[in-house]
Amino acid sequence: MINFETLINQSISLNKLPHAIILRANPGVDLNNKLLFLVNKIGNTNFKNLNQENLSQNIYVLDYSKKELSKDNLEYVFEQLNKTPLEQNKKNILILINLENASNNFNNALLKTLEEAPENSHIIITTNNYSKIIPTIKSRTQSYYINGPTVSEKIKYISENFKTPYAAVYANAIPDIPATKKLVTKRNDVLISELYGILLEDKKWVNELILFLHKNIKKDDYEFKLNVLQVFIRLIFSNLSLGLEHETKFKNHKRKTGINFLAMNVLVDSFLKRRDSTVNFSITLEKLLIDIKKLTIPINEK
Repeated sequence: MINFETLINQSISLNKLPHAIILRANPGVDLNNKLLFLVNKIGNTNFKNLNQENLSQNIYVLDYSKKELSKDNLEYVFEQLNKTPLEQNKKNILILINLENASNNFNNALLKTLEEAPENSHIIITTNNYSKIIPTIKSRTQSYYINGPTVSEKIKYISENFKTPYAAVYANAIPDIPATKKLVTKRNDVLISELYGILLEDKKWVNELILFLHKNIKKDDYEFKLNVLQVFIRLIFSNLSLGLEHETKFKNHKRKTGINFLAMNVLVDSFLKRRDSTVNFSITLEKLLIDIKKLTIPINEK
């Protein structure tokens, strides 16, 4: 399979690069490096980052996280780009970060922009939730799927850059390498150790797990912790190996309980996918814990 960089280089050399592009990836995968590469290739530049104050006048960035994806901002930027005198071999570039979160008004304005964009311009869109991009925008753009690093690549990076006995756990719980700088910590080592210790228990582990989740899952800090729980759940019902002490005993014991750990994994996954929901977080968490508790009743006791 041709990698992204090669594909872009070939398209530019053949003068066939689409004027409207979507860079898409799974949630949590960092797109910044690929985006920076693309901008530098299109503009024949060597920017180190995409901070607006460091960019030339023919490049604009609108970022959802900075509350910049508004219809007024889009119309203003597009007007400015049309006014900007182009240097030789330079093209206007409009970058839209995390379009999946844009409003209907913004999307409608973007459709008009896509239809009216001059030939000397490129519109680059990023998203970690391609399914939320409206079909009419998808049909007017060329999308490129960006793979995150493999688990092996993440394990290698973590092992070389951090002192932790849980490199494989982190590699399976963290979607991309940039996030390791924030998440691979002594504090999270302790959290992983505590959770694994609870799950290793023969009898009281269910109640201890519920108490652990009550204590540690907070509205502003829960995704990584639930990802770690999912890693341990997958360890039970799949061929996953983390190289942990007592791992084989752990797998064998939990598999004999008759508990549907695959269903438990689905419950946690559904909770994570609802993180942007307007439903009260505490209510949603309480339902998750109740559902987990129900699942932990062994089949022969139902």
